Amino acid sequence: DLFRTCLGAGSAMGVVTSLTLRMEDGACFRTGGSLVFACSDKRTARPFLGRAFQFLTRTVLPTPAVSMEIAITSDYTVICSFMLYDSFDGAPDAFVQPLREAAKECNISIVADAVSSHKTWFDAASSLWEVIAAMKGDPLVRMDHCVGTRGAPTEEVHEFLLDRWIGDYLEEAPQSIVEIRTLG
Repeated sequence: DLFRTCLGAGSAMGVVTSLTLRMEDGACFRTGGSLVFACSDKRTARPFLGRAFQFLTRTVLPTPAVSMEIAITSDYTVICSFMLYDSFDGAPDAFVQPLREAAKECNISIVADAVSSHKTWFDAASSLWEVIAAMKGDPLVRMDHCVGTRGAPTEEVHEFLLDRWIGDYLEEAPQSIVEIRTLG
């Protein structure tokens, strides 16, 4: 009823509802958390994001016990979030070490390093909600767009994301967050 009232005759107001469904038993979740990188601008973000995309494609995708999301905000903060399931038999900090090394090589600061900070599935799934809730704008509009690949993303897909979504679109829509994720 509230939704229909808000959309009343000619209203320009939209209602966005995000719903996360718990699809696996809670025992499947082992740990999760995020690494946050302060890239500051497109020029410094691009080489690091190229390395992060390669890590996602070459390391995370072949590892079914790990899910990864890369979120890029309009100020070029890069948030790499992880969910590690109980079938993951390694050390979370060692697993994500290549991202830390990439940041160091690209001269990018790590402003938060908490790969094992989430103790429940819900904590990991909702970790970006505070970032989204803090966004301000007039008008503040949300548009969700989904792009998928049938297999592991190719270099052409990486280049498209870097050139178009991270390069052009993020500058043109400064209230945006771009999310690239694996579904595990």
